[in-house]
Amino acid sequence: MPGIGEFFRELGRRPGLAISASFLVVIFIGAGFLSLPQATVARERIPFIDALFMSTSATCVTGLVVTDPESISRYGQTVILLLIQAGGLGIMTWAVLFSVILRRRLGIAQQAVVLESLGIEHPGILKKTLIFMLVFTFVVEAIGFLVILPHMLQKVGNTGDALFVSSFHAVSAFCNAGFSTFNDNLQGFRGSILITMTITSLVILGGLGLPVSFNLWHGFISLLQGRAGRKIALHTQLALITSAALIGLGFGLFYLFERDHSLKDLPIQEQILASYFHSVVPRTAGFSTIDIATISEPSFILLMFLMFIGGSPGSTAGGIKTTTFAVLMATLYAFCRGSDEVECFGRTIAKVVIQKALTIALLGMLVVLVACLILSSTERVPLEVVVFEVFSAFDTVGLSAGLTPGLSLT
Repeated sequence: MPGIGEFFRELGRRPGLAISASFLVVIFIGAGFLSLPQATVARERIPFIDALFMSTSATCVTGLVVTDPESISRYGQTVILLLIQAGGLGIMTWAVLFSVILRRRLGIAQQAVVLESLGIEHPGILKKTLIFMLVFTFVVEAIGFLVILPHMLQKVGNTGDALFVSSFHAVSAFCNAGFSTFNDNLQGFRGSILITMTITSLVILGGLGLPVSFNLWHGFISLLQGRAGRKIALHTQLALITSAALIGLGFGLFYLFERDHSLKDLPIQEQILASYFHSVVPRTAGFSTIDIATISEPSFILLMFLMFIGGSPGSTAGGIKTTTFAVLMATLYAFCRGSDEVECFGRTIAKVVIQKALTIALLGMLVVLVACLILSSTERVPLEVVVFEVFSAFDTVGLSAGLTPGLSLT
């Protein structure tokens, strides 16, 4: 059929459209599998609209759910796990991988989109970076799986279930998805130092981004080989410092706001662990160790702030990105000082970078505003719940104040 052939040729000429189309194809395939009776423990079909929502949430590593996780069968959870892994690495990554395997050359337009999506500056290191990304992802997930496994054995008892649940949570954490197989998410592990540190470490590593991890790895290898340390890129410095600052700020403020509220009946160790946990996961991994619906209004605002910023470019995280936020803060600082030049660590930031950061932030706020207007007119819930849920969805976080499962169709 010439129409179909022309359609695929057009996709080849417009890689941005091809990426969007690929995501849609994966989402609808996933929805088809999740709408089968085998996807639920009760062997009852999930309504297709709910299956579509779950598939979209998994592929976009968001974590919002419209049905109880424990009502999903092992088959359904496996589908979700595969969608999370595919979405976490990125559809374009898989496309490039298959092109490398099949020894097909990418066009100039396709290569430009790949480099942009992966945060790579030089086309010559594309293959090396791709290999590093795949190895790094699976090694980190494997380590997380091994650390989590003993605790899951105690939690679920059955060895086979423990193996699957450990794999599921390791992948979900590194891909910043926030999906859990438990109805109460990770509240049952609130007092576990090992689970808290493992899950948050996976989330942080997944949220730092490929360019940061690649840069740090080569710097580490240079030191081991006795060579002068590889120069740490400005992008890496901004991502690391901003991430550390946000975690520290989130930890302190969350503990301050919640110690006499949602955390007041917990032992001090659990208060500290929960505060640290919820300073990390709002930046696009929707795990929780306390009921989000019970937190105070100041904490709602804090979490929305962290969700909006998100992770770093080239990562599995969402949000406007840490580097965008850092550029905006540097621009604000320069403006307050009356300086025409915006600098970070002695380096001048190009005006085009500043314009891009402002555009991303303003566009993000506009999308959030429109979504809030729509949902506030269709859902009979407090406005702060609507705003929180919109921030969570837009920034692919997955934290919920309880609105998502009860959303209306119209």
